[in-house]
Amino acid sequence: TITNTLGVATRYTSYHRDFVFGAFTFVANPALKRGQFPIMGANDVPEMTVELAVLDPIVAAYCGVGITPQRWHIAITRVQAATGDPYPIFAGYVRDCQLQGHSAVFTATAVTGDALEQTIPSVLASRLCQHVLYDGQCGEVRSSNAVITTITINPANPRLLTVASVGAFLAVDDFADGELLHTASGERRTIIAQAGLVMTIDAPLPTTAASGNAVTIFRGCDRAVSTCRSKFSNVPNFGGHPHLVVSSPWLSGADRVTGSGS
Repeated sequence: TITNTLGVATRYTSYHRDFVFGAFTFVANPALKRGQFPIMGANDVPEMTVELAVLDPIVAAYCGVGITPQRWHIAITRVQAATGDPYPIFAGYVRDCQLQGHSAVFTATAVTGDALEQTIPSVLASRLCQHVLYDGQCGEVRSSNAVITTITINPANPRLLTVASVGAFLAVDDFADGELLHTASGERRTIIAQAGLVMTIDAPLPTTAASGNAVTIFRGCDRAVSTCRSKFSNVPNFGGHPHLVVSSPWLSGADRVTGSGS
C-alpha cells in the first residue's frame, strides 16, 4: 500500500490476479517487485526497495521529475494463501526514487528507524539568518505574506507559471526563495525566481495540475540581513551574524575580510 501526502492510497499485489483483503482490492501489478531486508548491524536503519514500471501512475506523480517532493508511506504485508493470515513485514517512508531504464526504484526507511533516529545538537555561526522563514524564531506571520491566486502553466516549460496576481506585493523578487502551494494536490514547490507575474519553480507540479488551478504563493527570503531589513523590517529577530569575519582570524590588515553587515 502506497499512501500519498493527502492520504490517498494505491494498493498493489504481486499476486497473479487482483486480491481482496480487509475490504480493499489490491490490483495485480506484474511489474511490482520488492527488495530483501539487508543484513544489518545494531546501529543500522532498516530499509526496503520497491520497484515499479516507469510508466506507472505512482511514478509519474512521485518521481517523474527525479525528485521526491512528498512524504509518501509504503506498507508491505504478506498474506498466507491457505489461511488468509496477514504478516506485516515493512512500513516506512519513501526517502528516494531512482529511475533505472524501464523501472523506478523507491527506497523507504522503516518507521521504527525513522522514529529512533536522533539529531546531535549543533551550533552554526553564519552571516546569513539560520531561522526558518515564518517559524517562531523568525516571527514573521505566514498568512500576512501570502496571496491566493490562480496559475497559467507554460506548456513548453512546466516549471514556468504565470500567476494572476501578486496582491499588494509589487517587488520583482518578493516571492523569490518563497513557496507555492498547489491547492488541489496539497503539493508545495520552491519559487526559485520571479519576473513580475512569472514564477520559476524548482520542479513541475503534478501531472494533474492545469492552468486555472488555485495556488497560494508565499513571499521568500534570501536570509541576508539587508533583505530582513528592507522586505520585512524584522532585523531584531535576525538569526545570523552579519559582521562575522569570513576569513582567517589570524590574518590582519588588508588580508583580513570581514562581513559588511549591509
